Amino acid sequence: MKKKITSILALFLVSAMIFAACGAEAPEPTPEPEVLPEIVAEPEVPDDRLTLHFAMWDEVQAPVYREILDLFTAETGVAVEIVLTPWAQYWLRLDAAAGGDDLPDVFWMNTFMPRYAEAGVLRPLTDLVERDNVDMDAWTPAIVELYTRHDEIWGLPVGHDVVTVYYNREIFETYDVDTPEPGWTWANMLAIAAELRDAIEDAGDDVYPLVMELDPQSSYFNFIVQNGGFVLDPETSLPGFALPATIRAYQDVLDLMDAEIMPTFEVLSDTAGIDIFSAEGAAMIYAGSWRASAIDDLPFAVEIGIIEQPSKAANNYSMLNGLSFAMSATTEYVDEAWELIQFLAGYEANRIRAERGISMPAYLAAYRHYRFDHIDASVILEALPTAFPFPTHERLTDILGILNDVVPQIWDRSLTPREGADEIQERLLEALGME
Repeated sequence: MKKKITSILALFLVSAMIFAACGAEAPEPTPEPEVLPEIVAEPEVPDDRLTLHFAMWDEVQAPVYREILDLFTAETGVAVEIVLTPWAQYWLRLDAAAGGDDLPDVFWMNTFMPRYAEAGVLRPLTDLVERDNVDMDAWTPAIVELYTRHDEIWGLPVGHDVVTVYYNREIFETYDVDTPEPGWTWANMLAIAAELRDAIEDAGDDVYPLVMELDPQSSYFNFIVQNGGFVLDPETSLPGFALPATIRAYQDVLDLMDAEIMPTFEVLSDTAGIDIFSAEGAAMIYAGSWRASAIDDLPFAVEIGIIEQPSKAANNYSMLNGLSFAMSATTEYVDEAWELIQFLAGYEANRIRAERGISMPAYLAAYRHYRFDHIDASVILEALPTAFPFPTHERLTDILGILNDVVPQIWDRSLTPREGADEIQERLLEALGME
């Protein structure tokens, strides 16, 4: 296969935070791929043993994957070498490998999947699923949906993440404000936050009632759906940014800033919401489950509570994102690569990743192994049945680029929510050929 896809280097400039959930946060891009120094001890493999290559980008998770892959080798006799490449070079290296017919046999894939599927880089797994009677109901439905396109399955789930609200009980106690209760609404959240704001102001202290990170996954994509709208129509891919629900979502965030419940855009541009919360500078934070391990390790973690997002006009559904294990379209070892994918996506591998705290399991039977020392992981898991998948499209890089260009202008008041939403809609329709 000599089919090389268009480079997606532009994405590194627009989506670092969006995919932080799926491994390490994206560093600044570099013009050329570079091979990461070896940090994971590869087992010695006899010359005649079949060896598969598995690509990933997160060096923190690599030792755990080495442990899992060694179990696979012990069970099957098939060796697996980890191809570890930092996020900023991962996609460049994948593009180059595709052009040179040198793809790894199995690799991590995120919501760029449609672009790589359309380019012929990925092998669809549907026939293998049907041949082996694999029960796709064994995984969280939304993550299965995320990697199903044109009635083809393009990967088995690695794990996933959702957004919930964390709060610092000690701050609530200091200002004599009741903590939020399950079943709360946006109106309840506003009332609690206003009460905190007033008590903090009376005390002359410098603490925010609420913070969030203003990337799509952590904040406004959730609010669009909770208001009854959609980002991209799942059937037609029609953008939903000119809908009242989207305009309301942007306005809701600005209203929080205007009410001095949340920091201004200028503050949040300089200091991430998670850093403010971690410094005990905020009572509550909207945060993805990819932050859970770090929050559980905070010095005051014993004081941290967790609760579902408050309900807005339509619901309190969370956006879900996550990775899949994909197979190269050019692998010479389809059966062995498929066996590896099933092992990595199966119960035992999910159990290990969950117990090591590196991934929320997508395999339903392994949910019970996802836990923390202080945070109640059940609240995160309870958000999964109603979670909706991050939008996927072969033009995802263009979509994210437009959002990255326009949305900050809404936050800094250069554009009103309506003006910004209309501009996004117009530019997306043009980019997606829907004029």
